[in-house]
Amino acid sequence: MPDSPSDPSRNWKSRVNRESISDAIYLTVLFFLAAGRIHLGWGERFDLKIGESIENLSVVLLLARFLRTDFDIGLPKKLTKALIPGFPLILIGLTVAGILHPTVETFEDILRFLGQFLVALLLVEWIVSARSARNKWFWAFLLGVIALNLRTPWTELSDPNLEGPFPHRNIQAGFSILAAPLLLMPLFGAREHRTVGKAALGLAAVAVLVAFILLSHSRSGMIALLAIGVLVLFQIPRFLPSGGKGAVWVVRACAFLVLLVVVFAMVPRFRQFGQELADPYRRSRIPIWAASVEAWKDPTVLLFGIGMEDSFDRILLDTPQGNLNYRYRKAHYPHGLYLQWVYWGGMTALLGWVALIGGVGRRLAERPSRILPFLFGAALVGYFILEIFESALRDPRVAAMFWVDILLLFHFSGVGAEEIANE
Repeated sequence: MPDSPSDPSRNWKSRVNRESISDAIYLTVLFFLAAGRIHLGWGERFDLKIGESIENLSVVLLLARFLRTDFDIGLPKKLTKALIPGFPLILIGLTVAGILHPTVETFEDILRFLGQFLVALLLVEWIVSARSARNKWFWAFLLGVIALNLRTPWTELSDPNLEGPFPHRNIQAGFSILAAPLLLMPLFGAREHRTVGKAALGLAAVAVLVAFILLSHSRSGMIALLAIGVLVLFQIPRFLPSGGKGAVWVVRACAFLVLLVVVFAMVPRFRQFGQELADPYRRSRIPIWAASVEAWKDPTVLLFGIGMEDSFDRILLDTPQGNLNYRYRKAHYPHGLYLQWVYWGGMTALLGWVALIGGVGRRLAERPSRILPFLFGAALVGYFILEIFESALRDPRVAAMFWVDILLLFHFSGVGAEEIANE
């Protein structure tokens, strides 16, 4: 006799099937977030690129979300509320700049920006809400990181024009810093989800990400690591059993000196930094920054920006500092996210970004009692410092990874603190 439409076993099977399909979609997107583009091609008739623009996968994530019935419906609202006023200010700034400089490319870039945020929000909601995700998401992300490292040209890291899974070593360094806290979650998350195997694999993956930053001689990445190291040195003792204060300070001082030695030993390019300040023909940030500030003489650029498309080339060529440097390095952006925000959305967008930094700072200042939110906060601090010298957020995967980190920080430090109560 066939099952009736109201048969509980049939309804349960249907729900399980929907959740399995949904989980498969989430796992696939999480893998591509870490791994990046995979190019499949056979001859001239078949050419498929997957994961090149992570925001394009937001549509399939929405489908996966509609298949679920086991999520905390109020979680996205709580998380996005924690981003106020930073995220709304950024969005207002970008929109106003787009209206004042209306082009198809500008509004496409705004939609991409929103798509990257949506991907992060849906992934975070799944990671923290779905029971079925708790033993799966780590493996998908870890496999993606492994694929990322397999695509990294490890034998060519000394090449100054290195291009691998990301357009530049500094951009990959930024992604590596943001990816590290997720890989450490099995070690510092809730007790019932910790396993020795997952923790060891996560630590090994983080070690490889750090090795890339060191061996690729990414100066901005090294400065970010140094900042994270200092923050950890001065804050991690409060998570450990209390001991002699004098011994703690000696250990901190010694470790800090070791960090400095590592930075200057591993990155020979720091020795050229003084020369770069004086010679505009070298690969220096100073002429590019000078060109960015020079363009602010037009108050409309400073206040409202010029939109998200690559309009900086035009401004760069109109300034003496930029023209000189442009002929050498063909720079297409200000090489500093804080300057980039002014061009993208004026002072309003920059204030929104500063508000997000303030939100992270407040959570660190509150001295969270658990180490997991601290690790996310420390990674974000390092990333904020890296972006002084780079505009890694221009990369779709870095942008999505940033939103994943900041949403998980807000979740674990406030909205979802009860999730790690058993830590």
